Amino acid sequence: EPAGQAPRSEVCVRAAVARCVYALQREQHLQEVAALFGTDWLNLYSMNPALTAPDRLLHPGQLLNFGHNYSVVAGDTAANIAMRFGTSVEMLLAANADLAAADSILVGQLLCLIPDACHATHH
Repeated sequence: EPAGQAPRSEVCVRAAVARCVYALQREQHLQEVAALFGTDWLNLYSMNPALTAPDRLLHPGQLLNFGHNYSVVAGDTAANIAMRFGTSVEMLLAANADLAAADSILVGQLLCLIPDACHATHH
């Protein structure tokens, strides 16, 4: 080390990020958060039973569920998952930032889905 400089060190940090959970920012409301995820406030309200009323004041840092966890099964593709749950491949990728591409899903992988019951295909 050069004179007068502290020795360099390296620190590795591992972080776990919950799927389908969003931390509210200051002065955000359900409508605004819903718009971020391409859904509606009623969908968000129904996924968060701890909210006693949809118009109650929310606070910064409060955690909201914005989707459902789905475990990929054999035969699943991003396109058929999206179609089944009434969303798009683009929204599926946006809700799962760790997916490099639509063809990178693996059996058993946990995905966040933001379903649209009005547009989902039912089998």
